[in-house]
Amino acid sequence: MKKFFSFAAICALLISCGNKNNAEVVVDNPQKDNSGLVVFNTGNPQVEVGDSKKVTLNSINHFPNGSYVGEGVQTKVVGEKVVGRFVASDGVYQYTSGELAGCTLTRGNGGALEFTDPKGGKTSGNGTFTPGAPASDPVEVALTGAHWKLSSIEAKVKDKNIKVNFNDKDGINPNDVEKVAEYINKKGANIPMDKVKGYYIKSISLNPAPANSIIVEFEGNVKAIEGTWAPLIKSKTFSYQLNASLDGQLFDAEASGSFDFEDNYQTLVLTMNAKSDSGIADIIIKAKKIN
Repeated sequence: MKKFFSFAAICALLISCGNKNNAEVVVDNPQKDNSGLVVFNTGNPQVEVGDSKKVTLNSINHFPNGSYVGEGVQTKVVGEKVVGRFVASDGVYQYTSGELAGCTLTRGNGGALEFTDPKGGKTSGNGTFTPGAPASDPVEVALTGAHWKLSSIEAKVKDKNIKVNFNDKDGINPNDVEKVAEYINKKGANIPMDKVKGYYIKSISLNPAPANSIIVEFEGNVKAIEGTWAPLIKSKTFSYQLNASLDGQLFDAEASGSFDFEDNYQTLVLTMNAKSDSGIADIIIKAKKIN
């Protein structure tokens, strides 16, 4: 049952719900004019990522929907990643969430880059900027132009008396990972609750090629996680791999399926068939678009 929940939880991470009063107007690609990859050639800034650990940044990829992925200088294994949100204007990038929250990056003439940390420390250098290419296909814009948050999830394991149904209208909100884990444990799973305490999904970012990055943000000070996905726009199919660890399995998953839309591209519907230790799980997930 534990791995069944793993698939259900990760599938949930691919979508999201908007506000319930529909008061928020969602703007696709709000940062399309500022999207692009910054690579530091000199003056690589250092940022703290918790517990006094520092990461020396090699690059920051800014996506049209306002999400970013920064990658540290590669070690023997892989570079550390930092993820979150940004807003930008006239070559000045202000980071509003994630490990770079409070930092500012200014792009000057001739590849000049100046990075300022929250304490006012400045690092000057130079590098390259490769502009991003916001999606133009209406389906791809619908997927990548904004953010998503979980609205509902239904999952059923064939040949077993296992069925779950969560939605954001009543009962357990599917974005509340901790509450969902408690419920699943009552069904016979053994998810360590200390590993999911405080995890509440804030938003999901599905970013366009060539990065094909998934970013999952959580409420509070919980570190976001990042992975990759591969959508086929014409056939409306996808696959994904999200690499992170809470209890070693809960957020590690690979899956594939199909997607479609409702409400004029405002609601995303994912349908997939996933194998797990508990059998074959049929999963249907809905989400609504948010900023």
